[in-house]
Amino acid sequence: MGSIAVAQRGARSTADDGQAGGDVVDLSADNWVLVRAAQRGDASAYALLYDRFATRVQRFARSRVRDRHLAEDVTSETFARALRAINSLEYRGRDAGAWFLTIARNIIFDYTKSGSVRHEVTVDELPDASGHETPEELVILGIARAELIRCLRLLPDDQRTCLVLRFFCDLSVSETARILDREPGAARSLQYRAIHRLGELIGGSANEQRRAQPAPSGGEKGS
Repeated sequence: MGSIAVAQRGARSTADDGQAGGDVVDLSADNWVLVRAAQRGDASAYALLYDRFATRVQRFARSRVRDRHLAEDVTSETFARALRAINSLEYRGRDAGAWFLTIARNIIFDYTKSGSVRHEVTVDELPDASGHETPEELVILGIARAELIRCLRLLPDDQRTCLVLRFFCDLSVSETARILDREPGAARSLQYRAIHRLGELIGGSANEQRRAQPAPSGGEKGS
């Protein structure tokens, strides 16, 4: 229980310092304290890991499968598998959250391969954005929701996954790269191509809508 108290105090201390200085709070070190405690059999440590990452895992799952209940099942299975494999988890310069998302991605892949789930993004199941306002994210968030869904659906799977991880699961480039089993540079290139292609799709859709609109009749003469 001592490890849990250390992690909780560390999280509060880090958050207080971040609020005072305006810095981004980094809980990755505290997450690994919890991982080590869970590996020693501390159930409360694993419960805290669940509390920290369940929302992120479910957000990712909801972006990849059509059914909300299936996304909940994926989340539950993710943490069940993670618990069985927790002793295999080693620190390699990454945040523990990326490990849980990797497990979720593999579960979804298994569902998709078996044909038991339609692998697509829907308007209702697209997760809310994380709230950060990077230039690239502003481009994405400025798009009408339904149109964003339609265009995301047209992207190749790896490009769509990259955008979901980066902008809706709030992962860094390096964390996204690990889940996609790519080098960080390759993940950046994939993100660039995905955003570029998404822009083309959205631009093409906007042009089609303009062409579909009736031509102005000239209206009444001004007074």
